[in-house]
Amino acid sequence: MMTFLTIDIGSSSVRAILFDDQSTLIDGEIVSQKYTFDVTVDGGSTIDAEVLRTLVEECVDEVLKQPAAADIRAVGMATFV
Repeated sequence: MMTFLTIDIGSSSVRAILFDDQSTLIDGEIVSQKYTFDVTVDGGSTIDAEVLRTLVEECVDEVLKQPAAADIRAVGMATFV
């Protein structure tokens, strides 16, 4: 079985997800870290890049511990930007 790793940096959390070669979520193979943006009074939203990077690294490190990660063949990424 081939496995695909998807990294999703969304507007409320970072997720690392493993899918099989039929694009089906591998049971239990999703890791998530929630976060919030800093919001300014004029409507701006920011997040510290180092904090976000750390969350991505933690999710990837954790999902790579899963048995299915041994067969990763491709990686995809989606971001809120």
